[in-house]
Amino acid sequence: MMMSSLQLAFLDFISPELRASLMFLAGIALVTVILVRHTYRRIGRGRTQLTGGRGAAIESQPRPVNAWDGSFRDATATVERQKVELHEFARDANGLLTSKIAMLEQLIATSGEQIEHMERLLAELREAQQEPYTSGKR
Repeated sequence: MMMSSLQLAFLDFISPELRASLMFLAGIALVTVILVRHTYRRIGRGRTQLTGGRGAAIESQPRPVNAWDGSFRDATATVERQKVELHEFARDANGLLTSKIAMLEQLIATSGEQIEHMERLLAELREAQQEPYTSGKR
């Protein structure tokens, strides 16, 4: 390969050490470009094989507005979501009923104590009414 006189004149101004370094860097750049192109071609071929040549492997989905938007498209996901909501409702209702039952048991115990106290007071009142009234003199 013959170089023109202009190219030879340009190379004459560069020292041999610098010329060797520049040639080495040019070789590395050339190998890098070839490897990057080869990698991108393999990635593109793999993507085509995954999708069967139909385009992107993962279709873009719109961002959901609320937490359950994405699952509304799938019937099984909707059923599962409803199961979860029903389970949460049952747990809340069970907790509410348990607290009400505990409160009712406490009220029943308190009312039992009050009934016993009232029966004692009634017994004392009947005893006081049956005793003749006695004066303080003997």
